[in-house]
Amino acid sequence: MVLNYIWIAFFVVAFVIALFRLVVMGDTEVFPEIMNSTFASSKTAFEISLGRKGVR
Repeated sequence: MVLNYIWIAFFVVAFVIALFRLVVMGDTEVFPEIMNSTFASSKTAFEISLGRKGVR
């Protein structure tokens, strides 16, 4: 149960920082960068999990 709160905190903190960068610093590329890095990380995680199972 505590792990759920930790993951939610990660997402909330990341969103607040991204929103700060958008509003205060005027960085309009922050949300596309987050989306691209999320998909790149999930692709890497999927490839690692396939490699650990021996499926190619």
